[in-house]
Amino acid sequence: MFEIIGPGDYQKTMQEVYLMSLQKPTSSQIISILDKALENSENDLYKKVLDIFINKYLWTCTEHIFLPEDGVIIYDNLIGKILPFNKLKKFVEKDKNFRFVPFGFKTGNMSLEDFLSNPLVINHFKEDSMKIVEKIAKHFKGEPYASALCYPKQSERKFCAILIDKNTKSFALHGAGLGIGKEGYSLGITK
Repeated sequence: MFEIIGPGDYQKTMQEVYLMSLQKPTSSQIISILDKALENSENDLYKKVLDIFINKYLWTCTEHIFLPEDGVIIYDNLIGKILPFNKLKKFVEKDKNFRFVPFGFKTGNMSLEDFLSNPLVINHFKEDSMKIVEKIAKHFKGEPYASALCYPKQSERKFCAILIDKNTKSFALHGAGLGIGKEGYSLGITK
C-alpha cells in the first residue's frame, strides 16, 4: 500500500516520506499503482492518485545523473544518498540497479512507438514495467513526452517526475532538474 504525500517540491515531499518511515517510490512502483488506479477509478484513494497524475508532478526516487561526455546513469535512489559523480560508472558495472544510457536518445514529444523503444524511457521504468507504461500512455492518447532537459556541460543530478500533461493529455517522463519550485506529490510506499 501507499500514502499520498504533498503537495510540495521534490525535497519537501521526499523528506516527509522519510519522516513518516515510508519507502521512497520508484518509477516502476508508481506505474504499478497508476495501473491499479485506472482499473479501480471509483475507489477514492485511486481516484485521488489519478487526479494528481493528471494535474501535478508525481515525484519518483528514480534519478538521472548526466555525465556530459557520456550519457545518463539512471538509478532508484531509495535512501537519498548523493553519490560522487566520479564513482558512478563503477556502480553501473557492478550493480544492476544502475543503468547507463549513452547520449543519442530522443527527447520531447514523440510517437508512442518511439517513446516505448526509447532507451531513456526503458531504462527509467525498467524493461519489466514497459507493458504497463504502454497501457497508461495509450489510455491518455496524447503524444508521449520524455524530457531530459538538455545535455549539460557538467555532471548534473536530475530528479524526475511522471505526469499527464493536462493540456495535451500526454504521458510525460519529466526530468525536473532539482525539483525546486515545482509543486507535486509523492506516494510513500508502506514497508
